[in-house]
Amino acid sequence: MIQTPAEIRPETFSRRGEITAWVLAILALVSWFALQVRGYPVPVFFIILTLFLLVASLAISLSNWSDRHTLLRLEADGIHFENGLRRVYLAWNEIQKVQIFPSNLGDRVRISGTQTFFSFRLLGEVSLRGQVRGRMGFADGERILRHILQTTGLKRFEKPGEGYYYARE
Repeated sequence: MIQTPAEIRPETFSRRGEITAWVLAILALVSWFALQVRGYPVPVFFIILTLFLLVASLAISLSNWSDRHTLLRLEADGIHFENGLRRVYLAWNEIQKVQIFPSNLGDRVRISGTQTFFSFRLLGEVSLRGQVRGRMGFADGERILRHILQTTGLKRFEKPGEGYYYARE
């Protein structure tokens, strides 16, 4: 059991991928601009690639920003979740369902009340050639999940092909 109150933050992923995505997006934009200025036609594939790189860069930046602003606070009367985009508080008796979605990058946990929900990721590691290159999610994720399940008293149900969940009977 985790001592309450407890403030827990997730592992943060390296920003190297984000920087690489932005450098590629900016290079593509500069190339597009250079082609336009010189009067050359810009191939449709290049336009699509540039837009894809911009959207991917924005998505990566938003995800990293959100991870850096994520806070999970376990208290005697309930659980607080913040990630910069949303703030959720659920009293232990308001939690109706806890879903677990298996993933290679750390299982995803979704905590649902009657009116709201939030999600967080258990610890996941990114490996390349057998060497850990990055960690994401909550390092203590399994203990956090056990604490939530013990405190709420939810029962386990199987959902074939889609993981499993815990809910009130």
